[in-house]
Amino acid sequence: SRYSDEGENQGEPFEVFNLPAIAEENDLIGREPGEALFPSRYPVDALEALRKAVGPRVWSALFQGGPRSDEDKPFPRTGWIRYSQPPAFSSTVLSVDAAFRDSKTSDKVAIVEVGFQNSTAAVLDVINRRMRYTETVQVIKSKIEANPRIRWVLIEAKANGDAILDALRGALPPGVQMIGIDPEGGKEARAAATEPFVRAGNVIVPDDSLGRSWLPGFLSELDDFPAGRHDDQVDALTQAIIAVWVSRVVRLSTPVLVLDSLARRSIWK
Repeated sequence: SRYSDEGENQGEPFEVFNLPAIAEENDLIGREPGEALFPSRYPVDALEALRKAVGPRVWSALFQGGPRSDEDKPFPRTGWIRYSQPPAFSSTVLSVDAAFRDSKTSDKVAIVEVGFQNSTAAVLDVINRRMRYTETVQVIKSKIEANPRIRWVLIEAKANGDAILDALRGALPPGVQMIGIDPEGGKEARAAATEPFVRAGNVIVPDDSLGRSWLPGFLSELDDFPAGRHDDQVDALTQAIIAVWVSRVVRLSTPVLVLDSLARRSIWK
């Protein structure tokens, strides 16, 4: 494609040469559709695995040089793997996205319980409602008492989060660790870091037959992101996935999933 800026002193016209990782129609260097750009280092099968890992939005923009606005949502409702019986988990993480104000008009609090075992993370339970600070603290305590597998509590160290961390410090049972999370990047960047795991089927949710009352609202909010009105549950889920599989601030006793190094550099660097 050839571009030029109109007006005075805008520089010389320039041409853009786009060489996709996998050739498309009318390839500039004469490749047949489907051929790799650098097959001796990144053959087609490796690129296809990478396409699946990073998801269509990142793949189109970063590897094919053709960003597509929003034809592909980070967490489409139809893209989830379902479970009818959750596998046994070695560790469960409780991830909390607290409200900014302690009032009836504040944002909702999202508490997402995620079980991790090797390369699988199952969303086990979600609480998403408006809660005052004291109720939030009590709900977290009750969740830990009800599930002895909870080993980690992640709380975003913003809004009421700092006060909740202070209230729980020293009040949790032995073996339960609490971490204040200072999130890096924006919400969409954190969603982009989580998206490949969801698309690869590593993050699973209950089947409708299990009758989890929170599931329709949870899937709707994630499906609507980033254009939806609320994103509390999105924040709580991405916080858990990133803490275990990306930043590794949570160190589980079992091996954790690690994406191909090229995929990691592409998404998170």
